[in-house]
Amino acid sequence: MASKRIVVAGGSGFLGSRICKHAVARGWSVTSLSRSGEPRWDVVTSSPEKPGWANSVEWAKADILKPSTYKPFLKDASAVVHTMGILLEADYKGVVQGRESIISGLQRAFSSSRLGSQNPLQRKEGEALEPKEKDGQLTYEIMNRDSGTPLTKKGRCESYTHIQ
Repeated sequence: MASKRIVVAGGSGFLGSRICKHAVARGWSVTSLSRSGEPRWDVVTSSPEKPGWANSVEWAKADILKPSTYKPFLKDASAVVHTMGILLEADYKGVVQGRESIISGLQRAFSSSRLGSQNPLQRKEGEALEPKEKDGQLTYEIMNRDSGTPLTKKGRCESYTHIQ
């Protein structure tokens, strides 16, 4: 029997890295997809050192909004897990780091005129999702809802799970 193969979108994050770790422990072939590739270990573990299990993971760079960047990694996947998402739509980091005023940050967070997202079912095959905010900030809908749709269509595997 062929080895099971799992692709974890967001595998370099807190939750995704743990899914990768447990899949490796169960003997699965594991590919992690994220914008950064390999995670910063001091952020997702209690140590800045790369853990031993991480050597068994293929840490690939891909953009969840651009299917062409991850489609090759989905070939022959037994399962795909989507662990990417955001809690807050407003870019609070800009306020905290002084790049944006508190007032501006609050206006963006609670504006009723936000551009929102596009319907992922109305996109053409292979068309990338696009952030609708003028500064390119991802909306909650794009990151937590829409990004999973093209992943399921491209994956066409036995099992797909979306965890937030």
